[in-house]
Amino acid sequence: MVLTVIFVYKILSKQSRPLQYKGKPFSGVLKDGNSTIKYKNGNANGLAVSYFPNGKISSEWLAPN
Repeated sequence: MVLTVIFVYKILSKQSRPLQYKGKPFSGVLKDGNSTIKYKNGNANGLAVSYFPNGKISSEWLAPN
């Protein structure tokens, strides 16, 4: 699952436009399985965390602002 989330994150972080929801830049937390990525105004912003199935943290990385 961690590799999937990192792959999705890399795709989203390379988009030329901000992540949108209902036509507006997304602000909030995107949860994908065992991972969370915070977004502000459509851009990944802050700490992104992936978890093992048992709930322990498997990796953390700082999303570029």
